[in-house]
Amino acid sequence: VFLLFVIDFLKFSSGQAKALRHAAAKAILAATISIGRLTMFQSRRGRRGGIAPMPLLLILLLVTLLAASIGGWWWLSTSLPITAGEVKVLGLSQPVTITRDAQGIPSIHAETEADAYFALGFVHAQDRLWQMDLNRRIAQGRLAEIAGRAGLNNDRFFRVLGLQSRVDSTYEHLDEPTKQILAAYASGINAWIAGLDGLHLPPMEFLLAGVRPKPWHPADTLLWARVMALQLAGNWRDEMLNLKLVQRLGG
Repeated sequence: VFLLFVIDFLKFSSGQAKALRHAAAKAILAATISIGRLTMFQSRRGRRGGIAPMPLLLILLLVTLLAASIGGWWWLSTSLPITAGEVKVLGLSQPVTITRDAQGIPSIHAETEADAYFALGFVHAQDRLWQMDLNRRIAQGRLAEIAGRAGLNNDRFFRVLGLQSRVDSTYEHLDEPTKQILAAYASGINAWIAGLDGLHLPPMEFLLAGVRPKPWHPADTLLWARVMALQLAGNWRDEMLNLKLVQRLGG
């Protein structure tokens, strides 16, 4: 039973969304038949005086565990990307086609540049919404909202840096074509967030953290570039020390 379920689930993870439902139905049917046959066999043996009938409580326990396992897999699957069928969203000027290869890597085919960036945001949100939201919280100094006191040191550091105000200022000075690209990308992310409902849930990390994803703003995309620049400048403390020494002692 579980071998059949695992085989079909592996198919699902490679992009075939219907495989999980088929696996669940197959597992339930096989388990029902197996338990029924086992019960009949044990009952017959019991009447012959050989083996006592299987306790009903054990049968109910097995069925409950199986149903819970299948339900859990189904619940987790609702947060995975939609890789088949058609999704209707607001914000596109022309239809866009998104295909994925055997490894799940997407390819976007669009008629306009704006639609391509919209689809890119949509795909990124499908695949990495929790990572994107977490990175945004880190850069904005809002990690303590979900991590509690453990995130305070991070929040103090990044709020002193003031990355949010800096990227807001940077965004205002960008040329109009670049703003349009960032706006289209943000619209794609928000289209995926707006489509999250009872049938398709956010990644389970949001549930564990007790939060829901908030709308993405065009300037948010610039935030993590600042954090990456900070990470790549691993010697910034030495540079600050050198600057202070030069200011005090002279060149």
